[in-house]
Amino acid sequence: MNSVLSTLHFSFLKSCLILANKEELRHKCNIWASAGFSQVE
Repeated sequence: MNSVLSTLHFSFLKSCLILANKEELRHKCNIWASAGFSQVE
């Protein structure tokens, strides 16, 4: 189950970084990514 969540989270992170053309959005993506990985682990 954790591997599935990790895969979904990675896909979200990848999409987020692609869409994050602005530094502000990229910073928020990093915060969401950190929170997401903490929950998965």
